[in-house]
Formats: sequence, structure tokens, C-alpha cells
Amino acid sequence: MFKDIAHIAMNPLDMDKTVEFFDHVFGWKKVFELYDDDGKPWIVYLKICKGHFLELFYGAGNDRDYAFDFSKTGYNHLCVTVGNLR
Repeated sequence: MFKDIAHIAMNPLDMDKTVEFFDHVFGWKKVFELYDDDGKPWIVYLKICKGHFLELFYGAGNDRDYAFDFSKTGYNHLCVTVGNLR
């Protein structure tokens, strides 16, 4: 059974501007960042409220003609929390 939204993920073109926008407009603060196996920045998490995050992935390209491809810019995915899976 669906319980809640855990996070929404996006692939921004400019991480710094995106983090600044969500902080300034909504007050969502950067709470932590994950790094890949090579030590390069991978994901930034902004806290929306307790238990809810905006997940921002590094590495998007300027591909406005092909925004439907989730490996590029824009919306990436939605993660939900569930109760008992049975």
C-alpha cells in the first residue's frame, strides 16, 4: 500500500543554480551529497521536510530537444514509501 512520497529526482543543467533556486524560493536546504566510486559528485539531496527530499543528479547535458530521455535533463524519477508489500 502506498504510504508517502520519499523523494523526487531531477537532472539539472547547473547544480549550483538549481540548489540556490530551491533554497531561495522554497527554503529547501542541501543536507548531504553522495559521491560515485571515483570520488566525483553524484547526487545532492535537498530536504523538503521530514522524510521528504529533492534528489538532484549531476551530469545532465544541454539537450533541450530530447528532454523526454530521462538520462538527460529534467525529471528523473519519483520514489514512494510503502507499508506492507503483501
